[in-house]
This record gives sequence, structure tokens and C-alpha cells, in this order.
Amino acid sequence: QVGGRQWATWNQAMKKAILDHQRKGQWCEKGSWDPIGPWGKDGGRVYSTALMVLTLSVYYTYSPAGG
Repeated sequence: QVGGRQWATWNQAMKKAILDHQRKGQWCEKGSWDPIGPWGKDGGRVYSTALMVLTLSVYYTYSPAGG
């Protein structure tokens, strides 16, 4: 919410990490994220996708602290 260079750096890295790993293709997995990592394997594809969608929703959920 503060903005500035720290936000820009984090935002760029976060978008690259999330959007570059979104599944592309035709079947049911299209638009989802693979369940990788210690929590993804336990939670599965739906869990992993839900976390990525929540992370991306920050743009629509919170206004900048100064605005």
C-alpha cells in the first residue's frame, strides 16, 4: 500500500512468478496453477489456484494507503 520503489520491485517479481507459471492449454487445467511446493502438494490444484487468485486480487481489494 505504501508504493514506491519497494512496491514496484516486489510487484514485478510477484507478477513474473505467478503469471509465468499459470497453465496454458486446452483442458481443465487451463488458467490454473500446478500444485507444487510443500503446501501445494497437500492442497492440490484448487488450493494452489485459489492462493494465486487471492494474491492477484490485491489490485482490486485494497486502495493505495495514500489514496
